[in-house]
Amino acid sequence: GFTAWVDPDTGDVGNVQDIDLLLNGDIIATEHNPPDRKEGVIPFKVDLSAYGDGVLSLVAVAYQGNRIANHRGESTPTSIVLDRTPPILSISAPEDQAIELNEPRPQAVLRFEDNLAGVDSSSITLLLDEDDVSNQLELADPGSAAFTPALDANPGGHRYEAWASDRAGNRSEVARVRFDVVFAE
Repeated sequence: GFTAWVDPDTGDVGNVQDIDLLLNGDIIATEHNPPDRKEGVIPFKVDLSAYGDGVLSLVAVAYQGNRIANHRGESTPTSIVLDRTPPILSISAPEDQAIELNEPRPQAVLRFEDNLAGVDSSSITLLLDEDDVSNQLELADPGSAAFTPALDANPGGHRYEAWASDRAGNRSEVARVRFDVVFAE
């Protein structure tokens, strides 16, 4: 959930009696403002567990005096991106269990996507044999990044591991590929 803060101040015209909090047009909470309270902030505790991922619109409606008289004002709508779904990340090169023949610097190509909050590019992590090489990643078009080792790899088995988070803090599963570097004589 989250807390929405609403200020009932109407200036010198009177005070707000009731405030409704609307989410996507539905009243999700109502607060009654005491008659002697002319200013301050009213917190609304909001539980979003029943809502699915997506963009939600939040509006506060304040009623001055009797609600039936319909003297009201509405806040500017605020958009909230509700995102509990982790991004998808894969390593498209090298292929898992690949044999890199006479290729001492096999390039890693990452593909990633997140349809709501978007991938936080600073969170993309790439390990080569447990060494963090994330700061050497080159972001290509939106949704991909590449890494080419600066030094030749030793012959034998190697591993790339990668993951990322979206701007909502959801972390992807770890993508892994194993490959062998082989030199022909």
